[in-house]
Amino acid sequence: DRIYFDEFEVRQLSMNSLVSESFALGTVLAIKLKGETGYAASLTSKPIIEKLRQNGIYARPLGNVVYIMVSPFTSTEKCVHLIKTL
Repeated sequence: DRIYFDEFEVRQLSMNSLVSESFALGTVLAIKLKGETGYAASLTSKPIIEKLRQNGIYARPLGNVVYIMVSPFTSTEKCVHLIKTL
């Protein structure tokens, strides 16, 4: 099986002060933010989503979780770059 998001890098992302937890499953990276839940959480994720878009990264916020999905053809190096940008 192919690894897209490096396990060590995903764990490191979980240690960020704004992140409650992060995990990757195949081509999907999910980042759960600390703080509010439900609709109010979208206000927390909005600046993060905007900053990612400024860097050419498109992510989907759902409540306090930000999702990034890559193509099956995306290299592991590109996935590491996405995590480091976060």
